[in-house]
Amino acid sequence: MPQLIQPEIQVLLLDPKGRIPAALMDDDIIDEAISMRDRIGMDYALVWLQYKGMSMDAAKDALKIVRH
Repeated sequence: MPQLIQPEIQVLLLDPKGRIPAALMDDDIIDEAISMRDRIGMDYALVWLQYKGMSMDAAKDALKIVRH
């Protein structure tokens, strides 16, 4: 995954748990998670988004999107 923002700036933008805010997530990551949700299930897609740094609530919101 390409660096979304410079590391020096990223440190200033992290949430209290040290994660990148969902607003900074790349659309490609969300698209891939939606595809994963459709292929192998919601639980796997949620875990994958959390691994990428998204909070559980933000991941749930992102996966509510219906794309075809």
